Amino acid sequence: MSIGSADPFEAGFDPPDVGGAVISEGRRLRVTVSDVCDAVSVTPDPSDVARQQYTPRTEATADELAAWTQRRTAIGERVAALNEQGVCYQCRELSDGGVLGPQFVVADETDVRIVLASDPRVPGHTIVVWKQHVHDFTELDDEATARLFTVCRNTARALRGALSGAERVYQVTMCDGPVNHLHVQLIPRYAGTPIGSRRLVDARGPVLDGDRLVAAVRAVYQALPDHQQA
Repeated sequence: MSIGSADPFEAGFDPPDVGGAVISEGRRLRVTVSDVCDAVSVTPDPSDVARQQYTPRTEATADELAAWTQRRTAIGERVAALNEQGVCYQCRELSDGGVLGPQFVVADETDVRIVLASDPRVPGHTIVVWKQHVHDFTELDDEATARLFTVCRNTARALRGALSGAERVYQVTMCDGPVNHLHVQLIPRYAGTPIGSRRLVDARGPVLDGDRLVAAVRAVYQALPDHQQA
């Protein structure tokens, strides 16, 4: 996932000094959470989607966990070095792809990039990155705001349409870093999962079967009737 934030916790992975399981009360965050899919019908036709839905794998092997741990440590070190220089690592990532490594890309459009989180809390955890460097959405004009949240809505619809058991999609944006870069996290909530903000701090893990997962989401995203690639 190409992810943007001054804080790697927000960016789709937790470096070793963050942990990711619990946010302390003293940590300054601005969080917006909405259940973006209430009363939204899934498109394309639900009967077609039901036949094509992908059931994500949830258990990682020991080798997968070891490779993921090594990768996230390396990413954390690169991000920390850029932060010390006052450099936005998301802008660097968008420029040359040298920060986060290979990503599972749902869509790469003129103004947004949509990727699977590299350290997801649940399968399908997705990041929508606004390519222009702004701190948060208060810096967007009306047209850009509408564009970003239309993309988020469509991506959430794609997650629900593509992933078996995904009943809702939480939308989260955190803007607490000195070199923050606007992005929105979309976190599916699966059937049988307790409702509540705890879903936003579930333990992270590696992307499993990323090629199949991203292909399923991309297919539904591209098939949405109101999807317009910028």
